[in-house]
Amino acid sequence: MPWDGARRTLTQAGGVALDLSAIAKGFAVDRVSELLGTLGLRDHLVEIGGELRGAGLKPDGQPWWVDLEPPAADCALAPLRIALHGLSVATSGDYRKCFVDATGQWRSHTIDPRTRRPVEHGLASVTVVHDSAMAADGWSTALMVLGPDEGLALADRLGLAARLVRRRPPAEGGGFEERFSAAMRALML
Repeated sequence: MPWDGARRTLTQAGGVALDLSAIAKGFAVDRVSELLGTLGLRDHLVEIGGELRGAGLKPDGQPWWVDLEPPAADCALAPLRIALHGLSVATSGDYRKCFVDATGQWRSHTIDPRTRRPVEHGLASVTVVHDSAMAADGWSTALMVLGPDEGLALADRLGLAARLVRRRPPAEGGGFEERFSAAMRALML
């Protein structure tokens, strides 16, 4: 990559990609929120690529209410709205980014590092609510990799507020089911 010091430009000739989909969006949300706070703007909602952080209150005195997007328009799960009052939220899922493999099978873009293959456990999405957007971003991906049982067990063990949405296989009647960690259930009260 040629660097032009006089013009202060770096040119990438092609073939290189930078993917900021891991924890970079959450990190950026935290930094923007921090900057807004240092500028005296204590009431704000920051969103970058679907990762959010709410601080303070809206002008009407309400917290920053956000609806969690369902993994499919016809999933039939009850809407879930959460208040981001000093909290962040991040969701990892398989419903926006996926691919069809050489055999014609639909695959998640999330790779399990233990198998080096796309996850195959049926989780459609994992949402984590946390003080830090970066942590929420990282934990939502980690729980997505672990799957419904291991992911929920880890969330409960660590006190993470998490919602896991699983696609039920046809043998179980199809559709979707959601499970909540104890910390997420406590937030919903």
